[in-house]
Amino acid sequence: MTEQQKRGALLFFGKAGCVGCHNSPSLNTLPHQFFALGVKNLYQNGHEVFRTGPNDKRNFGRGGFTGRAEDLHKYKVPQLYNLKNVDFYFHGASKKSLREVVEYFNAGIPENPLVPASQISNLFKPLNLSKEEVDDLTEFLENGLF
Repeated sequence: MTEQQKRGALLFFGKAGCVGCHNSPSLNTLPHQFFALGVKNLYQNGHEVFRTGPNDKRNFGRGGFTGRAEDLHKYKVPQLYNLKNVDFYFHGASKKSLREVVEYFNAGIPENPLVPASQISNLFKPLNLSKEEVDDLTEFLENGLF
């Protein structure tokens, strides 16, 4: 790994707290953990090809399948290896690059007004990373885990 990727790894496991959710050997999450991050759903991003709508149970995360209010808008955490050339991120495809994902987490502001604040994970909060730290963390995710 490069020095920049090593700095990014230190942020991932330290200040940025990514390991709070990405805590398994494949850097997804331990079994039976689901989190709400307040990202947009597919239909909110204009992805008509998927033919989802406001009542499609996939837009309600785990809650769409369990029917339990406490599971609404919560999704399983994805693994992080080999994500450099992925076309979109999050269940609703609201981010097009890993940099956008890091910037979303750094801001810590939910983008979907339909997800109640009470459902948002307490791990989702502003990270207060500098531009250089965002660069380092992005480089780690894009190329250090490739």
